[in-house]
Amino acid sequence: MKNTENDFINENYGLAISLARKFYSHGLNYDFEDILQVALMSMLKAHRKHDPSRSVFSTFATFCIRNDLIKFVKKQNKNRDIALSDLLGSFTTYDETAIDEVLPDNLDVEEQAIFYYKRSNYKDMEIRDILDMSKKDYKAKVRSFYNKLRAVNE
Repeated sequence: MKNTENDFINENYGLAISLARKFYSHGLNYDFEDILQVALMSMLKAHRKHDPSRSVFSTFATFCIRNDLIKFVKKQNKNRDIALSDLLGSFTTYDETAIDEVLPDNLDVEEQAIFYYKRSNYKDMEIRDILDMSKKDYKAKVRSFYNKLRAVNE
C-alpha cells in the first residue's frame, strides 16, 4: 500500500469507525473487526474513485461505506440456517379441548365472532368491518380473548 493511502486511512479512520459502530450496534452476529475491515476497504475504494470536483469526500465515502456494509450483511444472512425448533419454540400451543370448553362459556358474542372469523382466515380490517367495530374496540376485544385463552392454558 502506498504511503499516501496509509496517511489517508489514518486521517479518515474515524469515519469508518462511526459507520461500522452503527451497523454493529444493531445486534448483528458479526465481529466488530469484520465490519470495520469492510468499512476500511470500502473507504479505500471510495478514495480511489472520488472526484473532488463533484462532492465532498466524506459524503461520497459515507454512501460507499454504507452500501458495502449493507451488501456484506445481506451476503452473510443469505445462507444462514435457522433450526425449525428455534422457530417453533416461540409459538404457544393451546390444548384444543380446553379451547372448546372455554369458548361457549366465557366469551361474549363479539369475541366468539372474532374467533370464528380469525379461524376462517379473515383479515383484522375485514372482521372490524363485519362487526362494525372501531380499531380501538377491536383491539380490546382481541386482547380480552387472548387473555382468556391464556388463562385456560395455564
